[in-house]
Amino acid sequence: MMSRRQAAGRAGLPGTSDGRFRHILVPTDLTDRTQRALQLAGQLASRDGGRVTPLHVIETIQVKPPRH
Repeated sequence: MMSRRQAAGRAGLPGTSDGRFRHILVPTDLTDRTQRALQLAGQLASRDGGRVTPLHVIETIQVKPPRH
């Protein structure tokens, strides 16, 4: 049985066919709780010569003014 990484490589996804991480996307809410994930991603990326991109998404909510 092949690992997920091997399956992804066979599916033609970039950066996974040789088992190295070339670009790691890390979702973050910019709090201390995501610090460990960023550190781990940085370690993996530096080991494999890759890069890390933190991703923070802010949802804007449109509020309609009340009717009078």
